[in-house]
Parts: sequence; structure tokens; C-alpha cells
Amino acid sequence: MLTFQAGQNLSLSQQNPGIQHVELNLSWEPADGPQILDASAFALTEQGTVRDDGDFIFYNQPVLAGNGITLQDNGQQFAICLADLPAAIARIAITVALDAGEGQSMAILRQIRLELRNGSNGTGIASFTLDTTGMIETAIILGELYRRRSEWKFRAVGQGFAGGLAALARHFGVDVSDEAEPASPQPSPMLEEAVPSASPVSESGSTVPPSSSPPSPGEGASPALKIESPDPAPLSGGVLGGRDAASSDQLSARCRELEHVGTGFLNWLTEHHERVGQEKAGLTKEFRRLVAQARRLNQAVQRPMCAGVFGPSQSGKSYLISALARKGNAPLLADFAGQKIDFIRDLNPEGGRESTGLVTRFTLQTIPGVTPAAPVQMRLLTQTDLVKMLGNTYYADCDHSDDEPLSQTRLNELLTGLVSFAQTSPVDPLTAEDVFDLQAYFERYFKGQERVRLLRHGYWEQAAQLAPRLRIQDRARLFGIIWGDVDAFSQLYIRLYNGLQGLNFATDAQAGLEALIPREQSIIDVQTLKSLGTGSGGTLTLTGTNGARVTLPRSEVAALIAELRIVISEQPWDFFQHTDLLDFPGARSREQIKDLPAFLQGNDALQSLFLRGKVAYLFERYCAEQELTSMLLCIGPSNQEVKTLPEMVYDWVISTHGATPEQRTQQPTALFLVLTKFDMEFEEKAGERSPEGRWTTRLESSLLNFFGKQHEWPRQWDVQGCFRNSYWLRNPNFKAKHMFDYDESGRELGIRPGEKSRIEMFRTAFLRDQNANRHFRNPTEAWDAGFTLNDGGVTYLAQSLRPLCNPELKRQQLTGQTLQLREQMAERIGHYHVSDNPEQELEKRLEAARQVAARLIDCAGEQRFGELLRSLQTDSDDLESIYYRIETRLPDETQAAGAPTIGTAVDTQKMKVLLGLSTSGDKTQEETRKDDAALFAREVVAEWMRDLQDLSGDKSRCDYYRVPEALMAEFVKELISGAQRLKLEDQIVAQTRRVTGFRMKFEQIVTLPARLTANLLNRYVDFLGYDALALDKRPLLSLENGPRPVFPPRAVPQGGPQLSERQSTYDQDYYTDWIRAYLDLVERNARFHDGAEVDLAANRHLGALLTQLHSAAA
Repeated sequence: MLTFQAGQNLSLSQQNPGIQHVELNLSWEPADGPQILDASAFALTEQGTVRDDGDFIFYNQPVLAGNGITLQDNGQQFAICLADLPAAIARIAITVALDAGEGQSMAILRQIRLELRNGSNGTGIASFTLDTTGMIETAIILGELYRRRSEWKFRAVGQGFAGGLAALARHFGVDVSDEAEPASPQPSPMLEEAVPSASPVSESGSTVPPSSSPPSPGEGASPALKIESPDPAPLSGGVLGGRDAASSDQLSARCRELEHVGTGFLNWLTEHHERVGQEKAGLTKEFRRLVAQARRLNQAVQRPMCAGVFGPSQSGKSYLISALARKGNAPLLADFAGQKIDFIRDLNPEGGRESTGLVTRFTLQTIPGVTPAAPVQMRLLTQTDLVKMLGNTYYADCDHSDDEPLSQTRLNELLTGLVSFAQTSPVDPLTAEDVFDLQAYFERYFKGQERVRLLRHGYWEQAAQLAPRLRIQDRARLFGIIWGDVDAFSQLYIRLYNGLQGLNFATDAQAGLEALIPREQSIIDVQTLKSLGTGSGGTLTLTGTNGARVTLPRSEVAALIAELRIVISEQPWDFFQHTDLLDFPGARSREQIKDLPAFLQGNDALQSLFLRGKVAYLFERYCAEQELTSMLLCIGPSNQEVKTLPEMVYDWVISTHGATPEQRTQQPTALFLVLTKFDMEFEEKAGERSPEGRWTTRLESSLLNFFGKQHEWPRQWDVQGCFRNSYWLRNPNFKAKHMFDYDESGRELGIRPGEKSRIEMFRTAFLRDQNANRHFRNPTEAWDAGFTLNDGGVTYLAQSLRPLCNPELKRQQLTGQTLQLREQMAERIGHYHVSDNPEQELEKRLEAARQVAARLIDCAGEQRFGELLRSLQTDSDDLESIYYRIETRLPDETQAAGAPTIGTAVDTQKMKVLLGLSTSGDKTQEETRKDDAALFAREVVAEWMRDLQDLSGDKSRCDYYRVPEALMAEFVKELISGAQRLKLEDQIVAQTRRVTGFRMKFEQIVTLPARLTANLLNRYVDFLGYDALALDKRPLLSLENGPRPVFPPRAVPQGGPQLSERQSTYDQDYYTDWIRAYLDLVERNARFHDGAEVDLAANRHLGALLTQLHSAAA
């Protein structure tokens, strides 16, 4: 019987061919306690809901209507006949609920176990044991059977629910009657326009009462929508890790503790670098990132929660923003220190022009001290933001395939030349950590760029020492190497830096109303940026929150603004009490410029590139700062041209919901897919005889073929199935006279009589469409909302958004991220802490290895195992760069390294002994000398280990390879331990000395050792060192025809190999051998002791850091 972890699955059809009868047995410990547990099952459609209450199988209704599922008399066993299940049933959720008393939860148990057996013969198939210690929920989805095409599969789930059996039943669409109905709520005064008939159910399970007696869409006036209370609805559903979200103060304290622990470990690495060897570089880089992440999380705790409107440029975002930010049909009034101005009429660029590339925050929260003289509030970019933006456009908008690559010689000359220009102390607030943050940014987003890869070899470490002490002209030369020394970029960087310096690097500033009025000269008009780089277009005075004042060209002010803050005069929706609305500039397609210097000669070229880089970077920045709690993703009906948008959205999904369906199940869905320009779907299309196909076409172009080609979330959002949080949106301000009648003022009166039958035909086709039923939670409500008069779906969207605009959701998201961060730190630090229980430590590592092996099998099943191994390997080109840098390093570096030699080194110590000239001092000095081969080997291994550690921190790649980050970290840690145990570095030293011990041309000196070293490292990845062992020393695989060692030699038959009728399973055989070898490698690593003594003080320090981490989770 297989033992499962949460999230693992198997195919019943493949495991037990022909299986028809399945048994699911439940048990728990303690079994004889006072608690009462109820087992139940839910037969679900593809939409994740029951067809009717007959699909709820529990103690009062133990048999599925129409048979197929039976709860046995003992209340702990389900008998399922797969052949008898109705065709509409696609999923069966197996649950258990606690009949809890006051304050009780699943924590009163130790564990709950689910066993899956073949119902025909009782053979065990799989088991899943869930540890319930510390859980606060009263119900759990333990596992599920689900149908994929013609086969049935089983998945272990383990998702907790608050609210017991009733909450579970409601979650799956069962009509659960309460003993007493609450009093009818009063309508909220801020919701005046109508919405569709039924009450939508949010991802969190919160419901919004329907309006009473709604009319059919497009007929007459609509009643007011009613909201239950002005307070945010509580979040139900799973809570990450079975824990409550911490309070804001607790979260902030945890983040500070994590930052303190991370900094402490960085200090430990410096003091005890010999303990980690070549892993130091990678660990240092990783913990700088983790410390910065802890700092950003702490900052996010202090800021209000936000819902962001995002999407491609010209996708119909403007109407949604204005409708959400205004009260009813009243104008959207911005309050500038008491002076109210119509945002749409007086401030927004005329004719629907785009903004200059800034985020607009609509908020009710005022800032103390704002005066009528300078009421325009703005948040500014930082000097490192400028570097990121210019680098972003250089790499994303330019094709560098034909560029001459950056040489190590050029890089060495630059760094050497700037040393003499460095001041004795920092010239501004820039720190070394800021420079390492730049490194993290470029290596995350542009790691495939050749220039970025070369900068890894020593540039960032030296730049971190130099940059804070360089004046701006010299700093522009240092950072200019990032954007290819493009002079126009460097000059723009200097000008914008000078603007920030004039404000003494304030993070926020104010300006007078002349910044926005008249709107033809406004800093939010895209035309303002056209004079960027020329200084024309007038000036504007800014005052920093630190009191500094500066007068700058308006174009440079527009360029420096990250965010414009608009205080709205009236509360439009009750959730604005604690939620801000962010309007992001529209995402733009990226250029593919081959000749950048020639392109920059064109009109507005610099402005265009700067704008594209800024728009892309702002979204990245706000995601990194955890600003976006919810996202309203607006997608229009045309072909999607912004090819980078799917990755941008997926990065946000990972950071807020998780990388896997299992992780996303634990969170309410805060991503809203808003399909804009709904009215365009009703335009006549030449040659179309029926509307049946247009809804599938729209969903394919806007969701499935755009976001779904690169990522799985549209088709597998959570364990229930597809993403289903989609909405229609129509802008009533655009007159659709072919569909609606209007009064004299232009307000919609209703659907034109001659169009009603046609629209009803479209509606019927939509409600029948399979994709519509998969991706809309309630297709009927979504359709009716789109036809709500003078609304177009905004109120329905706000109604659905409201439960998500809850500060508890943000705290829940941040709590999950702090826990994940704590686990990452604990895992990394724990690897170097010597336990006082070696057997327990051994079992812990072996259990982790077994979990890794299971995920590697999943990876192989997806045909991605070879790609994974390739990602663990190195390229000889990268190693050539390392060897070249060592060969051409500066004389003082050579001296510091102990005057290294190349080739077969002269044994000077032996010569001194033979001639009687040796002294003890000479011997000590000789022992510390390193030759170039050793230096090369050390840097190669450090670089390789750093690449492996980077992989474990890359969420998207871990997701692609089907190995969660925590397990990927265990995986690469054991690969590194194995390489150290097998003394891979010493092998590289010996090989390099051997091949460079004779005269060669310089290019051969560089190329030959690099290629051979790459082969040696990559062969280790291919065979884990077992190809060098005798067959009787290798681990065995038990096969039907007897045991055999892994990676057996391939015998070539006489006359050459003969092709058989059936294809051999050579790939599966290799995967199996490799995974078996990995399991053996871990055990050998765990049992290996190199005789080194444990530094007790250093070990106690690590123990103290681990104790701090555990307290940070309390």
C-alpha cells in the first residue's frame, strides 16, 4: 500500500486495471475519545458543486440518489461503484466533520487516516494520514476521487474548514437550512444600481443576499442591492497550515524576528565560512534575499490592503476604475485639501489617452499636514528603481542576439578604473544591500541574458563595495554596464538621479494643483513625457516630506512618480473603509529592437522605451512589496498581444495564492478575470450562422489559449478544478444603440424590442457552453449582471469583491508567507546544525529523500526529468569566463592568492627539504598557497552550488518540475553534500593541473580545462558518481528477473544492436536507476563523517538561531 502526502495522486485505472469497486475507510486517533466525528461524501460536477441535495451522502442520507456511493452502517466506510456513477459526476470529495463543543477543533485528535482499497478483493491501494495537531478547523476534506477523461484518479487533500459539516455542505452547494433566519438586512446606501438575481458565493464561502424580486435583464428599473453589514465578512475556508492569521502587531514582530535571524546567519557565515566551504557564496546570496523579503513583508504589514485593476493597455480598465471609485452615478470627485475636482472631466487625459506610466491610488485615507498650497500627493521612485527600469527596457525591448558580448577584459578594466574614483565614505543613502537587491532583480527576471550571466562573476561583489562611494557620473559608468553603456540611458539616469538628490532622496513629495491642471499639461498625460531628455515643457516645484524642495522639468517629475494619491470625497462602497483601489498603467507589448542606437535617433524613442520599462517594473515592484491583495484582471475581446502578461499574472498568483492547486485551495480566490467590452460580443459577424461558438472563442482567446498555454491555473486552479472567478463587464457610457433604447439624457431604458429574441438566443448558447460553465461560478448571474442597465456588471463585481476586501485576508496571505519564509530559513540553517540525536536526523533525511523521490517520479511522468537534470548541469562557456578571469586577474590579486602558478606546480617545499633549507615557517606558508587550478576549481564549484541553490528558490521552475520549493531545497542540498563527500573539487584541481601542465595557445588554456570540468560536473549529475563504483558496490533494483545494480554497462551485441518490434523503456529505466541512486546517495551522505570536530560555540549559535525561528512562529 502506497503512503501519500497531501497533494499526491495516482491513477486507479493504471494502478488497478479494470477496477470497478472502491472502498474508502476512515479512522482516527484517539478512537475512543468523547468526540463525535461524522464522515460524509459529496458527489460533484465539473463545476465543483452538487447537482442537488441528493448528492450529499451522510448519516441521514447514506446512499447516493441513483446508487453508486454508500456510507456503510459503521459510519466510517464508503463503498463506491464507479460504473454506477451518473455521467455528470466528475468528482467525489471524502470529508470528516467534528460535532464540536464550544472552543473545540480537530486538534483534540492526533491524526485522521484514510485508506483506499480495491472493493472487489480488499487489496490496499493507498493510505493518507493527516496530523491534526494544532488545527483550528472543525471539518476536513481528506481526499477525493476524480475523473480525468476515461480514467479515475485519487488525490490526498487534507484541507481544513471552519464551521463544521454545515460549512462544508454550503461550500459544495448543498442547501443547508438554519434553525433561525437572521433579520433581513437594510440596503447599503452606497449601492444604488441593480445587480443580477441570485446571491453569488465567493471563494471564501461568504454569501451576499440577493436583491428582492429582480426583473429580467434590461427590463425597467432595478432594486437596490442589499449588503448584510458594513463590516467585512469573515473569511471561511482553509487557513494556511491550520493556523489563524496573526494580528498586525504579531506579524510585524515575526517579520522583524525573521530579519534578525537572517542577519545573524549571514554573520555566522562570515565567521565560520570554513564550515560551509564553497556553499558560502550561494548561501550568502540566498539569505540576503530572505532578509530583504522579511523586511518587505514587515513594510507590507504597515500598509493598507489594496485591490488592483490591471490588464493590457486599452483593455477597458478606465470604466471599471471610475465606476468602482465613485458613489453611485455621482461624479468621481478628488479631494485636494478641501478643494473638490471632477477626476474624469478635469484630470483624466482627454480622449481616453493613457497615463504617463504611474499607479493611481484611490483612497479615503488622508495624510496629515497636506496643505491647499501643495495638495497633490505622490510616491517617488528610488535611485535603484531607476537602474531596474533602464535595465528592464534594455533587456526586454531589445534583441541582443547580434551584439558583441561583454568581455571579461572590459569588465575588469571598468572595475579597476573606478577604484581610484571611490570616495572614502558613502556619498548618499545607497548601501551595499541595495546593490545586492539589484543583483537579485536582474538574476530573477533576466537570468537568461548573456550579459547578466557574466556579471555574476565578481561584478556585483565589487559593485557593492564601490557604488555607495562613487559620485553620480562615476556611478553611471558602473551601472551603465548593465544596460550596455547606452549613453542616452546613462544620461537619463544621471538627470533623474539629480532630481531625487534635490529632494534629499525623499520617498514621498507634494506639489501644487498646477501639476494636474490644466489637464493638457498634467503630469498624468502621456504627452508630458515626450520632452523627457530635452528639459522643455515647463517646470514644477516639488516638496519632499523631509522638507527639501526642488524645481524640475515637468517631464522629469512625471518620470519620477511611482504613484499618484487621489483622496476621493465620498465613500463609494463600504470596503473602501479599509481598502485602497490601485489603477495600474496598462501592460504593453515589448519591442524587439535590433539596432538600439539607430532606434534612439527617432522622435520620442527614449520616452517610449522608458515608459515600457517603467510600466513593467511598477507592477513587479508592487507585487514584490505585497501591495496587491486582490487583482481585477481586465481582458478585452481582441487577440492578446502583450506576451509578457501571463508571466506577470502568474508571479502574482504564486506570491498570493501559491504555486500548486493544493496551495491555492487554502486561500479564497482573490483573482477576478474581468472580460470587458461585453457588448462587442453581440456585433454581427460575417458568415456566422449560430452564436454557439463565439463564447468558447472568447474564453479561449482571453483565458485558455493566452494564460493557459504557459501555466496550468486556468484549467487547474485548485483541487476542485478550473479557475471559475470570471465576470462580464460592459461600459454603458459607450452607446450600443443597436441593443438598447436610451432616454434624452443618454441613460439606458431597456433592450430594444427587436433585439430581445436575438439576445435570448445568445444567452441560451452561453449557458449551454461548456467553457462558460467551467469558468463562471454562476453563468446566469454573470450574464444578467452584464445586462444590468446603466451598470454593465460593476455592482455584481463589487458585490463579489467585497468579501475579499477584508484585512483578515491580507493578514492571512502575509501569515502564510512569513511561515514559508521561516521554514526556508530553518531548513537552510538546520542543515549545518549538528543534532544530538544522529539516528533521528538520519531518519528525517531519509524521509525527505523519499518525498523527493515521489516528486521526481511525477516530474518523469510529465516528461520533464531530462530538463530537470539539464538545469542542474553547467555550461563550459560559463566556466571559460571563470578561468579567463583567473588568468587575467590583477597583480595584487595574484599576490593575495599566494603567487599562484599554472600547470604542474614546482614543489618548492620538497626542494627546500632536499637542500636542507626548510623551516617550520616556510612549511606553514607553503601549506596555505593555492595555485590557479585550485582557485579555478573553488570558484567553479561555488558557482555550480549557487546555481543549484537558485533553483530551489525559483517558484516557477519548482512548479514546472513538480517539486515544491522545500523539497527542491532538500534535493539540491543532498546533491551538494554528495559532491563534497566525493571530493568533486579535488578531482577538478587534479584534472586541471594535468591538462595545463604543458604549453598551449592562450585560447586553449582557457577552453580545455573549462570543457573537461563541465564534463566532470555534468557526469556527476548524470550518474551521481555511481558510474565510478564497481558493480557490487552499487545499490540494487529488484526486478522480476532478479536484482541488478543501477546504471549497468550496456553490452553491444556482436553485429550491432537489433531493433525490436516494441520500443524499449530505456528512458524509464534510466529515471528509475537515477532515483534509486539518489536514495542511496542520501543515506551515504547522512552516514558520512569526515572526522572534523564540531565547533561547539558555532553550533550553539546555530541552535539559538533555530530557537528564535521557532519562537517567530508562535
